[in-house]
Amino acid sequence: MINSFKYIYEKIRCAESTGARCVGIEVDQERCEQAQININSSSVSSRCQIICGNALEYDYSNGTAFFLYLVPRGLKLILPLIRSQCISNFRIVTYMSPLPNETPAQMCKVSTAHQPGAEWPLFLYHFNCNSQND
Repeated sequence: MINSFKYIYEKIRCAESTGARCVGIEVDQERCEQAQININSSSVSSRCQIICGNALEYDYSNGTAFFLYLVPRGLKLILPLIRSQCISNFRIVTYMSPLPNETPAQMCKVSTAHQPGAEWPLFLYHFNCNSQND
């Protein structure tokens, strides 16, 4: 649930296609405002929320799937927080950087229309609340 316009766009698409409730956390006020404008103009504004704040101060206990777009240091800091708050099994997808000291269940590369020929890595992880990475 972290950062960037692209991320918010993907969360809106996720909510549109699955009915999921999506929460985005962004530390930059200007990006928060732009994300909120995008959410308000979508068909899923009642299921999408943007929080302007520090992702390390959020309650993740109700989450079951997380998309993290953070630098490796941020990933290292946030994983123990999510693990400590989990109440059910959960999944994490990271963009660009893998989770430190974890083995992904799957890795793929994605491309975007605005950067033809470029491919960016996504890493998928499955976690059980009662154990380490599955």
